Amino acid sequence: MISLEQLKSSINQFCSQYLPEKVDNYKTGKVIHDTTWGTNYFEPHEISLINTPILQRLRYISQMGFTSFIYPSARHSRFEHSLGVTSFVEKMLSYPSLNGDNLISKKDRISIRLSAILHDVGHCLYSHTSELVYGIWLDDLIKEEFGNKMVDPSPHEFLSYLVIMSDSFNEYFKRLSKHYKLNIDLKEIAFRIVGWTATESKRYITSFINGPFDADKIDYFHRDSQFSGIPIQIDLDRLLYEIAISDVSKLSDTRKKIFDLTVGLKGVTCIEQIIFNKMMLYSTVYNHHKVQAMDCMFKGVFEYIEKKNIEVKINGKLKKIDSPVDFLYMVDYDLFSIMNDIDDAKLKELIKNIQNRKLLKRAIIINHNTIKSGDFLPLLSTKFNRFAREKYLRSIVNMICSHVHVDCDPSEVWIDIPKAPSFKEASMTFIRTSKDKKKTNFKPISYYYPYSQFSNLYTLHKLDCHVFAPENCVNEISKSAREVFKSELEIEFYDEALPYLEH
Repeated sequence: MISLEQLKSSINQFCSQYLPEKVDNYKTGKVIHDTTWGTNYFEPHEISLINTPILQRLRYISQMGFTSFIYPSARHSRFEHSLGVTSFVEKMLSYPSLNGDNLISKKDRISIRLSAILHDVGHCLYSHTSELVYGIWLDDLIKEEFGNKMVDPSPHEFLSYLVIMSDSFNEYFKRLSKHYKLNIDLKEIAFRIVGWTATESKRYITSFINGPFDADKIDYFHRDSQFSGIPIQIDLDRLLYEIAISDVSKLSDTRKKIFDLTVGLKGVTCIEQIIFNKMMLYSTVYNHHKVQAMDCMFKGVFEYIEKKNIEVKINGKLKKIDSPVDFLYMVDYDLFSIMNDIDDAKLKELIKNIQNRKLLKRAIIINHNTIKSGDFLPLLSTKFNRFAREKYLRSIVNMICSHVHVDCDPSEVWIDIPKAPSFKEASMTFIRTSKDKKKTNFKPISYYYPYSQFSNLYTLHKLDCHVFAPENCVNEISKSAREVFKSELEIEFYDEALPYLEH
């Protein structure tokens, strides 16, 4: 297992290769046209940063992983999304309700926009899909880095944070700052991306990028909806008019002054729309069973590579994949180029199946309606960290595969438990009860909208888990899985759980 110091050293080396020695000189900024937010202006220093290889690599990383194999037009990249977040945060900063108290300085605006540009710099091939592989190595390192701080970043946020905190990135940013006469604290940007605020009196600055209704969420809601063809509706104008910076110190047990973004009463409906649309996108797009099947196929490729000790070409050299940083060197097309560097016939087949969309099939559908007896909710438990959870599920798969007598590698069989949507925007949103921002009280969104009930209903009725297997052995795996689930987990299924049941 890689140590935190080794991880930081490797990321620093990665940054040294993906950042230029010389800062590009732009006398004027550039206008960039975006299909989601229209025409937007980017400052000269922003264009210089955007044009570095470390950000240009995001052009070749799909925003929605393998979703385009199911929704063909969902082919937008992390690069487009990063520019979109920057464009939308500018719209947020331009609304009168956020400018009345002069709490956002010119320096703050520059810093917030740079945070938006950099917030996804740590993403790897196929975005959240690769997180399912390298993320299991990072849980303990995240705890080691942040200690008692109330921070729980996702794997890619942690990598983004480490990229920005690296010596190589700091050296580049000093040259950029000197050339364009900037005076920005890079550590604040890094902290903002993982959702931590060093100065509570300016918590609202972080909330623009990592908060309950931040620019990142709004952009991916609209962009993912637009390109997948699943329509959503959020009254953004009303939401932006209702956002304000408020003194929320009374909501804390500490004596510190805390200023954060809050929403007026008339914005409650907008928050409801965000929660509802998030559930819809998860159930119809992000957790679509064929998207999940492809994610499992991707995991199977790298499980097989690890199991067989196969070396693949990383950064121009053949090596074993033993660090999350190895994934930083890869973009989407590198998955298929692995086939050119190896002789293992089975690995070639696993990758070719992804390329040709030869999907794993559903051997068992696991949800509230398909279980005859037993409880599948313990499978959703968060008592394990990512590594322990994956290890536990793979042990069950090995039991399933040991009972079948067909040519089926365990790397092709998966118990898939999709990630349910978090409702951070609900649990952290506070509503102003009065139009007078200085005299108002605050109530949690749950006072107006029972989001916890929706969360429970989603888990019970919208969250489908699966056992996936290759088509040639799906019935055999289905039979074996039912036996193992009954003996090990005391779960029995109705016939409705078996889409390929042979009569």
